[in-house]
Amino acid sequence: MTSWVYEVQIVGQLSPSVLSELDAEVGKVFTTTVPVTTLIRARTPDQSALVGLLDLLHALGLKVVALRQVADVDEGREAEIQALSPGPRPVRST
Repeated sequence: MTSWVYEVQIVGQLSPSVLSELDAEVGKVFTTTVPVTTLIRARTPDQSALVGLLDLLHALGLKVVALRQVADVDEGREAEIQALSPGPRPVRST
C-alpha cells in the first residue's frame, strides 16, 4: 500500500497525553521540538487520513503553522528532519 509522509509544524510542545492520542489515532508519529514549535512526522495511507490528522490536531486545540509532504525514509535509519523554520536542523533517532 502506498503511504505518504507529512511533516506538520505546530505552535508549542505536545504533552505526553496528546502524543499518546496521536499514536492511537494516526499510528506512530515522530516529533522534534524546537524552541517554540513542534514538528510532527506522520505516515498516512491517503489524503483522507491526512485530513483526519489535521482535524485531530484542531480538535486538540493545536495551531498548525506549516504542512509539507516529505520523502519517505526507512524507520530503521536515522534521517535528517528538515525544520520548517530557520535555525538548526534536528536529527531524529529511532
